[in-house]
Formats: sequence, C-alpha cells, structure tokens
Amino acid sequence: MFSIGGLFDLTGIRMPPADRLDAMCAVLIRACGPGGGSACGREAGPGGAVLQAGPAAMDADTCRRSLAVAGGIAVVLGGRIYNRERLAGRLSLDGAHLRAQSDAGLVLRLWEAGGLKALSAIEGEFAAAVWDSPAGQLVLIADAFRSRPLFWTERDGWLIFASEVLAVLDGLAAPGDVEWPAVRAFLRWGCVPGGAPPLRNIRTLRQGTALLFERGRREPAEAGVFPLPLGADTGRHDAGDSGAGADGGMDAKGYAGGAEPGWRDRTDAAGRSRSRRGGPVLPDELRACLETAVAVRLQGDRPPGIWLSGGVDSGLLAVLAGRLAGAGLDAFTLGVVGPGYDERPLARLSARAAGVRLHEFEFRIASLGDLLTAFEAFDVPLADTSIHTTFALARATSASQGTVLSGEGSDELFGGYHEYRLERLADLLPRWALRAAGTVARAAALTLRSGDDRFSAGDVLRRFASGAADTDSPRAWRWRAVLDEADIARVFLPGGLGNGGGPLFRREGDPDETDLHTILPDMLLPKADRAGKACGVEVRLPYLAPEVVALARRAGFSTGKRLLKAACEGLLPPEVVRGRKRGFSAPVRAWLRGSEAVSYT
Repeated sequence: MFSIGGLFDLTGIRMPPADRLDAMCAVLIRACGPGGGSACGREAGPGGAVLQAGPAAMDADTCRRSLAVAGGIAVVLGGRIYNRERLAGRLSLDGAHLRAQSDAGLVLRLWEAGGLKALSAIEGEFAAAVWDSPAGQLVLIADAFRSRPLFWTERDGWLIFASEVLAVLDGLAAPGDVEWPAVRAFLRWGCVPGGAPPLRNIRTLRQGTALLFERGRREPAEAGVFPLPLGADTGRHDAGDSGAGADGGMDAKGYAGGAEPGWRDRTDAAGRSRSRRGGPVLPDELRACLETAVAVRLQGDRPPGIWLSGGVDSGLLAVLAGRLAGAGLDAFTLGVVGPGYDERPLARLSARAAGVRLHEFEFRIASLGDLLTAFEAFDVPLADTSIHTTFALARATSASQGTVLSGEGSDELFGGYHEYRLERLADLLPRWALRAAGTVARAAALTLRSGDDRFSAGDVLRRFASGAADTDSPRAWRWRAVLDEADIARVFLPGGLGNGGGPLFRREGDPDETDLHTILPDMLLPKADRAGKACGVEVRLPYLAPEVVALARRAGFSTGKRLLKAACEGLLPPEVVRGRKRGFSAPVRAWLRGSEAVSYT
C-alpha cells in the first residue's frame, strides 16, 4: 500500500529540484487510498532523494517502516518481506532487534552486509530502492513476479523513478511522448507486454531484476536477483541461486530458462501429477505447501481477510486460513448481476466449509461514469472487465479490512484458463488444418450472438478463429486478443500505430510459463495492486510463494486445475470443486447496451 519514488543524479551531486520532489510527493500521496495518503518520508541531499507515502489511516510510525536511513544510505520499500526471521538470523539480529527493525531497515542492513547477493535472499512481494550516497549508487529492485511495479526514466542527467507513472511524469516536468507500437499492442491484447505505459522512454523493472545506477554512468547494469523456480527443484531459492541456466533459473536479463518445448498434460485423472523429475506430486503435498505459504501471509497484528469467489483457488485459501487463524476470519465476495457471473451461492458454500464470516456485496452499473471510476486508479492502461469488479470489491473491503489474501496466480500455475485448452487443441493440428478449423469457427460464430457470458459459444468460437489465424504472436497470447488486426485496421489508419508485436514480446516457451512472464505481471498483478492501493487494501498472494511455484512447476502443467482440485477434495463442497470456471469479470456488453441498471450496494 506504500508508494515510493525519487531522483538520482547520474552526473554529479546536484541537489534535486524541490518543486519536482513536491510534485512527485503529491502524486504518491494521492495514490495511497481513499482521500489520499499522508506524506511520511523524504530523504534528500546532494546527488538525490527518495520519497515514500502511505495511507492516511496509518500512523506516522507505521508509515516510517517503509523508509530507513543510516550511514548515508536510504531505502524505500513498497510491499512486504515474509522471511524476516531467517534474514535476521543471517544478520545475527536477536528478537528485540528484529522487532525494532522495519522491512526497509532489513533491506538496508542486507545491502551493507553483502550488496545484491545479500538482497537476493529476500522473499516477499515488493519493490524497493536503495540510494547509497557515499558510493554514488542507486539500486532499483523488483520481486520475482513484479507484483509491485516500479517505473523509471532519465532526463537531463536525472534518473527519475516511482511506483506511479504520473509521479515519473511530474519528476520529468514534461509530458511523455506516446509510443504508438505499444498503443497498438494494448488494443490487441488489453495491456502492453512488459508492463510499461505506452509512453516513450518510460520503462519498468523486469521481473526479479535489480538495476544498478552509478554516478558518472548513464546506462544501468542489470542483474537477475530473484529467479522464478521453474525447474525441478522444489526447495527455496537462496542467496546463491540467482544464476542462469537449464535448471530453470534466470539468465542475466531476468528471464526464466529451461522452458520445455511442446505441450504436455502431466496430470492423471486422479489428480496425481507426473513430475518432470522424481516421483508424482500428491495433492497432500500441495496442500501442505500452500498451507505454509498462507501461514506466512497471515502474519500481522490482525489476520487478513480473504477475497472469496466461487472457485477452488480462493476457496482452498479460505479453508487453510480458517484452520490456521481459528474463529473470526472474514471473507469478502462480490455478486455481479448478470447471467453466469454471480458466484455468491458458491462462495457461501466455501465460506461455510472454511468456517469464516462471509461479507457479501452486490455490483450493478448505473451509468457509463460508473465504468470509468475504476480506471482512475490505473496509470497503466488495462482492458479487462474484472478491473471493475476488483476495484468494487477492494472498495467494499476497505471499510473493515486493510489486508486480504487473493488467489491470483493459481490459473497460471495450474492450468485454469480456457485458452490453454485452445492451445492444446491447436498443437494437435497441422498448420493447414488449424487454419481450416479457424475459418469454420469464424463462419459458425457469425451465426451466433456474442453472449454476456465471456465463455458463450459465440465468443469462444471467435477467439479460436482469431487465434488460429495469428501466426506472429506468442502462443499463449494469440487466444487472448481484444481486437484482431482487422478490427484495428478498420478503426485506425493502416500502419498508423506501427507494429504492436515483435520486440515487445520477450520469450516463448510452454504457454503456462509464458503466462508467468506476461499476462500475470503485465495485467493481473497490476490490476490487484492498483485496485487495492487505491482503496487502502494490501493484497497478499500465497500462490506466488516460491515454494508453491516450485512445486507447481515440478508437478508439470495440466489443463483444468486437476492437481489443485484434487487437493480441494474433502475440504470444499463438490459443487465448488467441480464447478466450471467463471472468471471474476463483469457483463460489460450488457451494461453498454443498457440492459443492466442500477446501483452498487
């Protein structure tokens, strides 16, 4: 929930302009929840400055916990570190010193102790900046999934960075120029691959990387610090594991290696997963692993709530959290009025099985203005109907809860998307047969009206037809087109937006692993982060714990969440475990046609 930013002089030790810092602070404060935040930290001096703001509801002492200053080094951190005790042991901190140390303070101590190698031991969901004034260095850090984005640019010898794009623009003191190929990519996919805004020269940190800027050097050095555990190893990645290679770690640019070509469904009908190496991964093993991740994310003065849908992802989290926290845990669900969208009946079943209190809200739309309200929280464009529902749920949750557990990431790890089935079908067909099938699907779709349910037959056929004709995009993206090239050409002058593909896409591989580098950090995690922050709610992500990711990858990919559903047997009702996927989306077509009315309650 904290916003961070700053300036760093790449040429010398100039004092940062006070008016730019003030403008950046104003943006950071506005981004921190309802009514804005409170300015809680600024450390400035010759050569640079770091800034931090937190929600107004937090006291000044709590806000200062994401800013630490000592020995000419200043650290700002947005997010949370989960392995505090283990890090404290490495630093020989006793219990009293650990309790007195903030997350930002731990980062500072690690930097002093061993630089980037020491920082690679961190496990958490965060972005951070370390300004080492005596050394003339600035380090920007993103976690393994880039769950908290951090943007940066350079102008007139100043390195400008912030967790909000608008703060970067205010630091520039100039408007950004539009990057038209990125706009085209947004129209095609609903987000810009790479997570950056469609503005020239404003970039974002890549997953699991650190950028090291040094006084006197314009170009930063980049290193992979937090590798995604995509190989067969199920252990935690430690300080020495940031190297590259065929084991599935990251190379120097922060991309996962070791992608296994082709499509394989590695889970049998009983839910046992045939691992890439070693024996099968059993449902009990997954339950135990996820329970550990949930226990870590329950830490705090008050247990977090749970965003509960009608699916197995959040349902399993609720059961495990209920066991660990005991009575009094709160869950929050949002009912969306529309055919195939209201998951409240299934959420009630899951809440009853988990023994948690369920708070229900209903979402309707009264005007186009209601649709636009959610977008005010997003400074990077996203075209996803679940933006509205996620924002509405965060707003409703914020009245009584400041922290929640979310099931984001499970679809990418356990094969929950319908697009995976389309890709599996496409892999079975020769190219000529795929094109022919796409032509037939397009013709059939013309006879069917687009449904309000995004999984209606007409919409599925249209997506298959569009993906079958797409030979340029990475496999995992071609089934997700918002507009196909013909749509874009009809609306815009041909060539007027340039080419939206090509270098914007970073790597190819198994569709599931590609999603961990694309759709998850580029759309889904920014959606949860931005919606939560705008409403003063911190969103925690148990499915993205390193041990859960490692186990899921060792298990191997399967469509339909077979392993996850097997882990839910006996814990959640059959109606939930065997229910079809709905997705936390909204009937925007119906709203725009005027068939839905009236209010949000």
